[in-house]
Amino acid sequence: MIFADYIKSCASLEVCRQVIVAFDSSGLGRITFSNFKDLMCSLKLWHGVFKNNAKEKSGILIADRLRDALSEVGFQLNSAILSVLMMRYIRKDGTLRFGDFVAIILNLSIAFGKKILQLVQFCPYCLILSILSKISNYVHNVKIMSIM
Repeated sequence: MIFADYIKSCASLEVCRQVIVAFDSSGLGRITFSNFKDLMCSLKLWHGVFKNNAKEKSGILIADRLRDALSEVGFQLNSAILSVLMMRYIRKDGTLRFGDFVAIILNLSIAFGKKILQLVQFCPYCLILSILSKISNYVHNVKIMSIM
């Protein structure tokens, strides 16, 4: 399963709402380009963690690996919280899809007030978005100066 397929799998209405709540820094129900960049970098990181913990190339995370996957993302959870998450998100067959994994991370981030972007290093994709953001800010500043 390629990255785009993973992204499509987490595009439920519930996850989209959680993304807005987690990444909206203005409180207006919108995300800025910078927030979008953080979202894309986070999804890329989470995709890597999910893939590392998923069963072979199936795109499915088994319940036994959830604690390890969440730990890699930065959440050290006690058994009580983990069992609540499992009751809410684990499917009948004892598995978890990428969309469910993203929903768990977003819910935990909102609940614990944790900053979502926790990259150890920039991936090339994130570096490109960072450069585009800086160019966008520079062009915006130049336009404002030329108006004055």
